Amino acid sequence: MILYADDDPDDHEFFREALSRLDFKTELFIVWDGTEVIPKLAAVKPDLIFLDINMPKKCGRQCLKEIRSDNTFADTPVIIHSTAQDEKDINFTRKHGANLYVVKSCTMEAQMAVLKLILSLYNYRCLSSTNKNDFVLLDHKRYSRNLKLDLK
Repeated sequence: MILYADDDPDDHEFFREALSRLDFKTELFIVWDGTEVIPKLAAVKPDLIFLDINMPKKCGRQCLKEIRSDNTFADTPVIIHSTAQDEKDINFTRKHGANLYVVKSCTMEAQMAVLKLILSLYNYRCLSSTNKNDFVLLDHKRYSRNLKLDLK
């Protein structure tokens, strides 16, 4: 089960489409802003949480702090999914317990490559890194090659 928090409907569809093309069987719950994250977590316990940094009403940074302050979600991977590559956001989210910081992809191929990598890391219980270079995902071509993706 995946919880995806983002205020952009185009990003919702892009994420949903990439996930469906990977043929990964899971439930996807989408929330539109940060104020919906914690109430949704009270209703469902996702396996993965994707948070956009810049959401209205309550930003992803605030949501991350609240998620990590609740022991129920201490082991739930949180992936920051943002268009920004702001060093302050990267350092903040790393410091406050995010597992990965992913810069949003522009192409379906890139989105699928990154999602496949994240799902593979999740399956192998390898979504925590102390190395900053492994915390930020930027180069989808490298992931595509490493995972031998056949994306058409």
